[in-house]
Amino acid sequence: HLVNMHDIAGKDLSENFFCDNLRAEAVCTAIKEGAKPSKSNVGFDHEYQRLAIRAKLDGRMKGKLDKPIKLAKASQFLETKVKERNMTLPRICPSAELLKKVFYAELEAERTHLLEWHDRTGGEEALSELYQKAVKKKFCSLDVDTIFERGLMDDIFRECKYW
Repeated sequence: HLVNMHDIAGKDLSENFFCDNLRAEAVCTAIKEGAKPSKSNVGFDHEYQRLAIRAKLDGRMKGKLDKPIKLAKASQFLETKVKERNMTLPRICPSAELLKKVFYAELEAERTHLLEWHDRTGGEEALSELYQKAVKKKFCSLDVDTIFERGLMDDIFRECKYW
């Protein structure tokens, strides 16, 4: 059974899965009465954590990153400094050829499995627009090697030493 996550408005994914798909009555009832997982799994960007770890390993940043809170503070510091200085850091992305293949695979999947929804939400044109936004935000990442090879953040790394 294929579930289009975009069509479950008003319910969370767990409720939809357990109540409408598995029809697990006890679990469904518990969810409707407020039972929720103790931790959510909300994704976030790890770009600046990757930079902090690399800077520490390369000896460009002092202090310790031995606890998650220290890593979080260091990465927040780096991100804040980059934004304050209005820096545009180099990014690395998959090749245009690969991105094109992924787009057409997604387009085919929507047309094959979710045609009504695909047509209702604007078809290929809408998918292309959303895909281009996703490419910039989710498919590309900071080019850590280039940032370190060029020393683009070395002065910021030196400032970040109180962890």
